[in-house]
Amino acid sequence: MSSSNLSHVSNAVFNQPWLVTEGMLDIIAGVIESELAGVPRAAVNKRPVQKAETVDGVDIIPVIGVISPRLSMLDEISGGVSCEAIANQFDSAISNEESNAVLFIFDSPGGNAKGVFELADKIANARNNSTKPVLAHIEGTCASAAYLLASQCDEISATCGSELGSIGAYAKFVSRDRQMKNDGVESTVIRSDPMKGIGEDHLTGEQMRFLQDRINAIGAMFKSYVARNRPQAKLSEIGAKMFSAAKADGVEMPNAVEVGLCDKVCTREDILAAYGQKK
Repeated sequence: MSSSNLSHVSNAVFNQPWLVTEGMLDIIAGVIESELAGVPRAAVNKRPVQKAETVDGVDIIPVIGVISPRLSMLDEISGGVSCEAIANQFDSAISNEESNAVLFIFDSPGGNAKGVFELADKIANARNNSTKPVLAHIEGTCASAAYLLASQCDEISATCGSELGSIGAYAKFVSRDRQMKNDGVESTVIRSDPMKGIGEDHLTGEQMRFLQDRINAIGAMFKSYVARNRPQAKLSEIGAKMFSAAKADGVEMPNAVEVGLCDKVCTREDILAAYGQKK
């Protein structure tokens, strides 16, 4: 695949809003480009894919890896998860009369902004209209889009080594103008509106302001979603930072529980013991 064609892949990844940890966009684009170009990927020890299951009367839904709107190449390559799959599993869990609770297990750096707010609304609405507890438990990382989903649950818990936060949105806009010139291609973008074809050539000041406003709006919506269900969260103090679940001796920085990102530190087994029903 030519560098010109691969640049479209980068544009598809970069030139849109993401709720994900810093640096992850480059990793995502690199993985997809390598796959499309037929470049062998480095061998990695990936843990087995977790599937939704019912354990001791608790429906467990794993949210592991990068979150995308729908099942895509990214899911297949990186072991990520789609909003579509999570929504289907959640519907089944809420309607399961044999279970006592729904438990999301998180270990995710976040993902694409598309679809995640709709899924957050689905979780919040179901939680408000059901007597079944909807719980979030973090076993590793719960950042950005993943935390947006966790924040809509009745309770958030985490293992002692977990990290939470990264509340905010960002995008990395890539111009194809220089790459096309390096490939010997001269192009002129003809626009019906100043905002059409952004990224096809150099960004203007007006375009940059438009993009900044877009990211600001998504970031503000993110905060409002967290605040509506977790008024105890100190959002002005949290910002886009990550917080550890455990409190380390001699460390003055606040942890996730102190700033309201998390309710308690415990294990999955503790949750199953509290909400499960042994057969």
